[in-house]
Amino acid sequence: MQLGGASGTAAALGEHGIAVGQGPGSELGLIYPDAPWHTHRDRLAALVCACGVLTASLGKMARNISLLMQHEVGEVAEPSGECRGGSSTMPQKT
Repeated sequence: MQLGGASGTAAALGEHGIAVGQGPGSELGLIYPDAPWHTHRDRLAALVCACGVLTASLGKMARNISLLMQHEVGEVAEPSGECRGGSSTMPQKT
């Protein structure tokens, strides 16, 4: 819950600013923060960085698999067999 004005200090609400902010928060079951959200950007930055690392890791794995599937390397292959499909553009290929 954020209630504290443009800068988050609740100065416009006077000496009861924190109590005014905590009131609606407690009725709604929300936590009134110790500081405004824009001073807690490190949590958002940590989440974004973790998502970036995850994306890079998945991309690296996918690239390694695609390199291992190259015809010249042939270390990784998808098995062929009944109902596995073939080429939709060249039906003579399996």
